[in-house]
Amino acid sequence: MKNKVFNFILFCSFFCISNSLTSQVIIYSEPDYRGTSQRVGISREISLPFNVKSIKIPIGVLVLMANEGGCTGICKFWRNEAGAGANLGVRGCTIISRTINAADSRLRVILKTGSDDLRGGSKASMHVNVMNSGTRIHRIVAGNGGLPGNSNRTMEFPIAGVRLDQILDMRLTYESGGASIFDSTDNWNVDELNIYYISSAYPDGVLLFRGSGAPLVRFTGNNKRYTMPVYGATCR
Repeated sequence: MKNKVFNFILFCSFFCISNSLTSQVIIYSEPDYRGTSQRVGISREISLPFNVKSIKIPIGVLVLMANEGGCTGICKFWRNEAGAGANLGVRGCTIISRTINAADSRLRVILKTGSDDLRGGSKASMHVNVMNSGTRIHRIVAGNGGLPGNSNRTMEFPIAGVRLDQILDMRLTYESGGASIFDSTDNWNVDELNIYYISSAYPDGVLLFRGSGAPLVRFTGNNKRYTMPVYGATCR
């Protein structure tokens, strides 16, 4: 009986220690999680002890770190990226990690239509691929709405409970339509597309995707989908 009690206590101690370690951010002095390392507890702010070249981030955590020399800006990291960049921080600047609050999360989509408009009767939708939860579909426009050429539209789609690091990728899809069967296939130019993750904890938003071009994408009867990989980090 004593052995069973001892083994149970040992197991609990090991589980608690392991759980504590995995809930910490780990920063490294070299890319690909090599070199000198240091653990950073959640919600603890520290001065960086070395130039950070890669970082491991627990699930559900957002890391804020100084950008380049002199702490002139802030970078946000929310997903592990092997060999995470050339320089993620500098000695003397700070790092802090926060639990991602997703209670009232939503996506803000800022879209600019180019010279070729989206005709009424056509449909456009945003598909959000959520880890372990399938795809959320949000209709941008359908029926007689349409989007005029060289116009801007800002939309917000609720995704309450979806964390920032759960969003794997997004797709913009298009279906041509017209007033009658005699109408030609509609084409649609999208020149700019910016998507932000918004919540009460991050009212200014965390940038998930930014794209621009002339056009960024031209939708036609044969080109009906545009996939957007989601960033794992963004800086300002």
